[in-house]
Formats: sequence, structure tokens, C-alpha cells
Amino acid sequence: MSDLVAEIIRNAADHSALSDELHFAALSPGERDQLDHGRANALRALRLPPDAHVLEVGAGHGAVTRYLGEQVARVDAVEADHAEAVRARTADLPGVRVLDEVPGERYDLVVASDVEHADRLKPGGVLCLAVPNRLGVGRPGGQSRRHWERRLAEAGLTVHKVLGCLPGHRITRAVITAELLDRHPRLAVELSGRDERWAEMVEGGLGLDTVDGLLFLASAGEPAARLWPDDVLATYFNTDRAARWCTRADVVGDEIRRTPLLPQQPGPVAVREWTDVVVDAPTLPEVLNEQPWRAAELLTAWADLVRTNPSWDLIPSNVLAVDPPQAIDLEWERAGTTADEVIDRGLLLLADELARAGWAGAAPGTTVRDLAAWLGVLLDRPTAFVDAAAEREAEFQAIRRCGVTSGPGLDHERDAMRLAWRRRLAEEITRHTPATTELDAQVARTLTRMDRIIASGDSMFRGNTEHYFAVAGQALRACLHGLQAAGRPAPRRVLDFGCGYGRVLRTFRAAFPDAELVASDIELDGVEHCVRFFGATGLPASVRIEEIPQVSDIDLIWSGSVLTHLDIAAWDALLGYFERALAPGGVAVVTTHGRRVAWRMANGGEYGLTAADHARVLADYRDHGFGYADYPGQPGYGISLSTPEWVTGHVLTPRLRLAGYVEAGWDGHQDVLILVKDAEETLKAGR
Repeated sequence: MSDLVAEIIRNAADHSALSDELHFAALSPGERDQLDHGRANALRALRLPPDAHVLEVGAGHGAVTRYLGEQVARVDAVEADHAEAVRARTADLPGVRVLDEVPGERYDLVVASDVEHADRLKPGGVLCLAVPNRLGVGRPGGQSRRHWERRLAEAGLTVHKVLGCLPGHRITRAVITAELLDRHPRLAVELSGRDERWAEMVEGGLGLDTVDGLLFLASAGEPAARLWPDDVLATYFNTDRAARWCTRADVVGDEIRRTPLLPQQPGPVAVREWTDVVVDAPTLPEVLNEQPWRAAELLTAWADLVRTNPSWDLIPSNVLAVDPPQAIDLEWERAGTTADEVIDRGLLLLADELARAGWAGAAPGTTVRDLAAWLGVLLDRPTAFVDAAAEREAEFQAIRRCGVTSGPGLDHERDAMRLAWRRRLAEEITRHTPATTELDAQVARTLTRMDRIIASGDSMFRGNTEHYFAVAGQALRACLHGLQAAGRPAPRRVLDFGCGYGRVLRTFRAAFPDAELVASDIELDGVEHCVRFFGATGLPASVRIEEIPQVSDIDLIWSGSVLTHLDIAAWDALLGYFERALAPGGVAVVTTHGRRVAWRMANGGEYGLTAADHARVLADYRDHGFGYADYPGQPGYGISLSTPEWVTGHVLTPRLRLAGYVEAGWDGHQDVLILVKDAEETLKAGR
């Protein structure tokens, strides 16, 4: 590896500290360790006096030497093994000397990985000690913070600043202070790449002790120069792209001040100076990973923000989930960008991010393309947007990497990015099993105390008690999700429409013991059972919705496997009934037959239809997004199929808002919709 790095350096035309030629030539971790743009970031974060004389002990292949030589008056680099590589890297810098051993001179700054040469400091000179941390949670090595503080004290030095380097002291993205950990711990964890183990240490007050890289600034007395300003809490870099687009950001108090590392040239793409206010809040993808049912709500708010400011970088990961949503990190500018292009880009990248997280809101078997298209449906985007967005993103990522906006090099890189996106969109999402949440725990507690007697006439019970009650628990969880999404307390009145013999209603009685339960079904024996055993009020139902007595002031409606048996006219009538039944702010949780059931029907699943009707339902579903046929001899009652696109475009009345949609979220095959009836004042306020 070392010989190859030296050869790469010798053959390069550009040896600068931000050389794209060297940065992109590095393929292995060992090569990147010597050639990466970020190799000098730990020192790049410091304010080095331009007139300083610097001693660097252990120059390696000269990456840090090169940066120092571009910033200060004189550098003596000591390197025995790779001296020729260092000389090649710094040949055009007259202020750099490459030496085999430490000279007898004294320096303003000594850069080293040990305290051995601290005696080479001038009065007021500073030792810059960059080392791995033995207690680091990610890549431990070397010695601990306490060890080095003791060694520095033994050498007669006073430590003026201890800084943490993320993800390490060699290729560094962020340099942080203890003050950042105290004042903005969420930002610190974000800069670590959301390292969960380190986040726990930060929460416990051990963040600086367990960071993977340490940077000590020490001197024998008062330092002649303050290399780290007192008001800076952290400095972080984006140097994983072409040098033209590299940036630094300084966290000063409650602000983040971002600047390009190089002057920007006129062109269609640029990075810009940008100042953010630090807000302790999660981003939209973070919230969606925890609360998938809020997809429609959060994406609508984000899209509204985009339409007021169509900035190329205004994607969901750069938006904080506060009210109103707040944009952050808008570093990229692209001329002529439209709001629709930004929305399409954001949906594409959000689908990619959620897929990597194994998003619980994605149905089993969903591809990244499917997820992007479904997210687009929530914002009325045509499904064809995915390919166009991927094409634009491939071009942008090629520009980001190449540093040019035209030319054969860009064309080659764009082709590679296109292929990468095609493959990515075709990948199937692997859903991660989430840790037990409070909702899971609440459902589990409810199932232990509910009535477990199953009526002899219950057609939903087919001999498997475990499955029967598991499906009941899934329904309860969906309803709890819905109440949470709407910010509702425990409901006072609950309607189970399609109650049967109380498979789900029994969970409501256990979960909401003080609530009034209303049981409704066309099977009157089932309604009577719910009245008798679960204390419900009976509401006889009918296939003709207009014949059902209208109820009102309902806080929660559960309707499992009812719309799945109705045609479009009955859908409209029933949803209208639900809208009238709900109290302002009330929640309706309903299920539909979506893509999972369509797949089953297309692959031999029997659903009680004649062969001709079975084929017609599938054909209408494919052609129009909705298919329906009566069961033989049962007018107005049969099987319906509906695509997510059709459902989200059809079910919304002026006062019913889609607050969640989970494909195959009930019993592994029925889709779950969460609908909220907004209060009149909410509608008038436009919120």
C-alpha cells in the first residue's frame, strides 16, 4: 500500500491539500488515510498563525505537511520512511523542509502523536497532539484521555483545550468541544453519524471521554496564539466530494455558519455561505422512522415549505420536524430549479433513506421504486416522477463528484450514477424489526386482561386462537397509532363498524374501560353478543348505508374488512357516514384490499368470486386502480381491490385528512388507513 501511495503522489499533477486527483485515486482504506481531502481536517479546524514555524513529527506521506505548507510560513517535516513521498507532495512549497530527524530549533507549533518533542516549543508555543482514544466506542486504540493529560502534565505542559475528532483523528469530519456536548448534544450525535453507542455516552456525560479521536492543545505557559476560538463549539467539514464543493461549518453559540473552502465560480451549480440556528429537534426522516403513520401530514408540510422556497437542497433530511417545519443545511444551489423538481428529488432521497432504515411503513416485498412512488402519491405526484428524479439526481451526483458541470468525465460519471440508481430502485426493502415501543407494551398489557372467550358462532375464528387474538391486537395497535397521530387522548366514544362477535371490540373494552362502545354489523347475532358480553350499544347495520341510524360525537372508529367488500358508491356513502359520525378531531381507522391481496388473487388466491368476476376485478384494478364484484347471489356485497394511489386520491372528503397509510398492515394483507376529521377552525386556519 505505501509504495502505491508514493507512486500515486509522484505521478500526480496536482499535489494540493484539496487535490481531487489524489482524493479520487484512493481506493482502499489505507490509501484514503493518506490521500483523502479530510486527512488534514483536524488541523484545518484550527486558526493557525500565517507566520508560524511548525515542526511536524511523523509526516507519513505528507498530507498534513502539504496543508501546513499552504497555511504557515515554514514547516519542518520529520519523516524517515516516506521522505521522498513527502518531498514530492510539497515540492512546490518553498517553506517546507523534509528532514530525517528532529532539528535543534524551536517552533511556534509542534504537531505530533506523542509528547516526546514538546521541548522543541518556543515560549508560548503550542503542542498539537492528535491521537486515537483507547476508550473510543467505535475504533478504540492508543491511550485514554486521562493518560495523555497525565503525560502532558509530566512534560510540564498545561492543556488549554481537549477536542474530540469524529469519526477519528486521521480522516476527520468534525472537531467538537465539551461545550457542544453540553449545549447541543443532538447536534453532536448527528455529527457522529448518529452512532447509537456514542449517543448513550453523550447522554451519560461521557461523550468526550469516549470519542474515537482526541486533539490536545497544550503549552508550557500561556499560549502565544489561541488556535481554537473560545466562542466556537465545533467545526465540521464536508470534504467527501470534489474540492470545488467542499465546505466547513463553525458552530458558534446557537448558530452554524457554513462557508465553502474554495471561492465559488459562476455556473449552474454552487455551494453557498449559509447560517442556521441550532434547534434541538429531529429531522423529518427521523420522525417518520418512529411514526410512519405521519407520512402524509409531514410530507404535505414539507411540500408547502418547498413551494415557498424551491431550493435544491430543501429535501426532507434537511428539514426539522417542528411547527412550522424549519430548513437546515441548504448548502447547494442549482440554477433554474422548480418546486416540483425539489419535491421529486426529496421523495426519491427520502425513499432511499427510509429503505436503508428498513422502514416499518413499507409493506413486505416493496422495492425502493415502489416506496418512492407511494410517497409521491401522498403529494399527488405522478408515478413517472421516479425515473425523471433519478436521472436528475444521477447528473447532480456526478457533478458533485467531478467538480465540473460538463465534459466527457462528467458523462462517464453520470452513466455510472444512472446504473447505480437503476439498481437501487429495484432493490427490495428489508424491514427491520423495531424494538418494543410503548404502544407494543400497551397492546400486550391489554391482551392479557381482555375477555378471551370466543363465541361459538364467530366466523372469524377458524381454529387458531393465537392468530385470532394477534389480529385483534394489530387492530388495537393501529387505532392507538391513529389516536397518537391526531394527538387525541383516550376516546370517550368508540364505534366498531363491522364488529362481528367482538374480536376487536373486546380489546377496546380492555384498553378504554370508561369509554362508551358502539357495536355495528349486518350480522345481528354478533351485535347482540357484543351488547351482552362487552357492554356495547348495538347499532344494526345494512348494506344500504343510508338505512343505518346516524350516530355522532364518536372519537374513534374502527372498521376492519368492511370497505374491502363494497363498491365505489358504498365506499363514498360509508366514508360520508364516518365523517358525520366523528367528533371534531376524531379518528377513523379503516382497512382496504391493496397490492398484497391483488397479488394473492393474481396468483391463485380464492376470494369467493366466479372465475369471470375474479378476472374482471383484477383487470379493473390494473386499468383503473379499483375493481369490484359481488359475491354470487349477494348484491352489493363482494370483493374490492384498490391501489394505494386510488385510495389516497379517493377517500378524502373536505374534512377527512389522511394521517397514515400502512400497506399490508393488518393481518399481513389488508392495508390500514388512518383518517382524521379536522375541526372547523382548523380548516379555516389552513393548518
